[in-house]
Amino acid sequence: MLNISSDRASPGGTRMSSTASRGHEDRSDIFGPDGQSSMPLFAYGTLQASEVMKTLIGRVPDHRPAELEGWTAARLPDRVYPGLVRRAGQRISGQLVTGLTPAEWMLLDRFEDTDYVRELLQLTDGTKAWTYVWQRDTEAAVWDLDEFLRSDLPDYVVRCSAWLTRDRAR
Repeated sequence: MLNISSDRASPGGTRMSSTASRGHEDRSDIFGPDGQSSMPLFAYGTLQASEVMKTLIGRVPDHRPAELEGWTAARLPDRVYPGLVRRAGQRISGQLVTGLTPAEWMLLDRFEDTDYVRELLQLTDGTKAWTYVWQRDTEAAVWDLDEFLRSDLPDYVVRCSAWLTRDRAR
C-alpha cells in the first residue's frame, strides 16, 4: 500500500515519498472522489509537449491551460528539463492533463526519477492536481518551454523513446 505522509506535506498539498510513488501496489492516490476517474496531472515542463506524451504513453490526453501560484519551473544544472520548486511571488503556467489511466500514471511515475516527489497541489482555479516536485538544487533561472521546444525537443523525444524501450524490457 502507498504511504502518503501528511506529516511531510507541503503547504497546500499532500506529499508522497519517491519510494511510495514508485510502489504501485495500490493506486487509490490517483483516483478522484468517485473512485473511478483519475486525478489530473499538472504538467509544467516537458510533459506539456504533445510529442513527449505521445512517445511515452502512446497518445495525447485531454488537457487545458492551468496555473500554480507560489511555484516556478527552475532550470536544472546540465539538464534540458525543469524542476518545479516553491518560489514566493511566482506563478507558473502549465497544462492540466486529465483522463490518465492507472497504467499511464505508473509509467509517468517511473519516468520521473527519484529526484522528484509527486505532490497533490491546488491550482489557482481551485482544482487539485498531482504534479512532480523537484527535490534537489536548481539554477536561479526559470526554464523556458518555448526554448525547449525550439532547441531540445527532437533529441529529447529520442531519449524518451530509448527510455521507454529500456522500461519495457524490465
